[in-house]
Amino acid sequence: MNKTQALSILSNHYNAEYLGTYVVPACSGNLIEDIMNEDCIGETFHQWNTTPKMMVNDNQVIALAKHYA
Repeated sequence: MNKTQALSILSNHYNAEYLGTYVVPACSGNLIEDIMNEDCIGETFHQWNTTPKMMVNDNQVIALAKHYA
């Protein structure tokens, strides 16, 4: 399974539109946001249009899709 297939499986499972990727910047300029995100600086997340917005770490997309496949 590749990431494209995994993203499709997760979109179908959650019946949600895939919104693309979000990369946590090294420094946002907002002290509170930087403290909250300090453990995932530079990581890539995939996000879907759900309520609340669902985000999955790029390293875990395939494993999660395999769980639901």
